[in-house]
Amino acid sequence: MDPLDPLETARRRTGVPWLDVVVGASAMLIATISLVVALRQSQIMEKQLAASVWPYLQYGTSNGTDDGKQVIRFEVENVGVGPARVHSVSLLYDGKPLHNLRELVTACCADLLETKGKASWWISTLNRQVLTPNRSKAFLTLTDAPANAAWWERLNTERNKVQFKTCYCSVLDDCWLLDSHKDDREPVKACPAPGPDDFDG
Repeated sequence: MDPLDPLETARRRTGVPWLDVVVGASAMLIATISLVVALRQSQIMEKQLAASVWPYLQYGTSNGTDDGKQVIRFEVENVGVGPARVHSVSLLYDGKPLHNLRELVTACCADLLETKGKASWWISTLNRQVLTPNRSKAFLTLTDAPANAAWWERLNTERNKVQFKTCYCSVLDDCWLLDSHKDDREPVKACPAPGPDDFDG
């Protein structure tokens, strides 16, 4: 028998009816407060755990490297503290969905395809990838090959017309939608299934 157990205290009788009621009510109040405190502590621990594995993706596009090479990149960086599981990626040009690199090149630079031939690109898969913290990944890169000079000039302005969207989740299945045309990420219950407008590279 635990003399400090509030429920056990409530079972005892003093012989004074009103005092028995007060003692019983006090014990129940203490038990309720203890339960509320325990639930609150559990919620705090859950939030701390979520914060410790929180991913935060940022999209960016650049027109050169640190050493001065004229390279155009479309890339994503995880600046959070936990891994980001990328579920889907969408690219749009002037609001029109793009399914692959060829559609991007055709949309922005069809005349260059006819006069300059194909450009030299590096392509890396981003769909269904995991980005660790402090990691950036360029999924489209126009290289600094000499034949790409005209392409660089065109894409240096057209790249800002590209809209990037992605849905990603933490290891705890907290998920967000990132849209490069919006200021912040949108929390969602779950990422949508792959759709016909996803970008496949």
